[in-house]
Amino acid sequence: MTKKSFNLRKVAIIACLAGTSIVFSGCEKENNDNGDDSDKTNNPTEKLVSYICDRSIAVRYYYEYDNLNRLSKVTATEYADFNGDGEDEEGMSWVHIITYPSANTIYYDCGDDKTILTLNNEGKMIKCVNGNRTDMFEYEDEYLKKLTNIRNSIDTSEYNYFWNNGKIDSMVCEYRRYDSKSTFTATYTYSSVPYKECSISPWEFPNFGNVFSSRLLGKNTPYLLSSEIFDDGETINYRYETDAEGYVTKVYRENNKIDGERLYFEVKYK
Repeated sequence: MTKKSFNLRKVAIIACLAGTSIVFSGCEKENNDNGDDSDKTNNPTEKLVSYICDRSIAVRYYYEYDNLNRLSKVTATEYADFNGDGEDEEGMSWVHIITYPSANTIYYDCGDDKTILTLNNEGKMIKCVNGNRTDMFEYEDEYLKKLTNIRNSIDTSEYNYFWNNGKIDSMVCEYRRYDSKSTFTATYTYSSVPYKECSISPWEFPNFGNVFSSRLLGKNTPYLLSSEIFDDGETINYRYETDAEGYVTKVYRENNKIDGERLYFEVKYK
């Protein structure tokens, strides 16, 4: 069993949402004017993302929000040069609806594909269920320490994260299937680009949701990821462009075993 067989994107991570990794505004209980707990939402006051283009899989995502600035709808549209004329055309689209039935529950509905997120009273995700896949999250001192993924009650992947000065230094993943077991490790370095919270982090969408900057997974790292270094010699590097306020507008990615640097994501804000 190799790392590639884990069905995991390296950075490790939360593929539980099957098509839309963590793209929600964090929800947590706050005190109302009477001092009681209520199901109010801790809405972002920062920029709202309107559009992300994932160039790695040729899909564009358009985001809509409810009157509390919580993500309520995602429309994903394929794009490619379908006609062979050198111009991109839109292809198939699909719609994802997000609802918040309580302060501790988020539903993600894309027709037959449904995901349920369970939050604790502090607004951190503790469980994510999508079909036959379940992710369980454990925290220590506000930081995510362990992610356990169970699929079909057969495959189990256990990620342990090691933090230092507010940043993840390394990760160890152990994969088990029946009596077989495999392990891989990764270490991380960080850029000088500060993490700025917006409605949807450039990391928080399909195929790249991860523990480095998700508002539902405890404290974030203060700077954006620069590189992932794996024990098989593979290294993935990242570079960023930002707007005048420091919000990421472009993400570039380079994999030393696959390709040179290329534009990975583009982000536009409302």
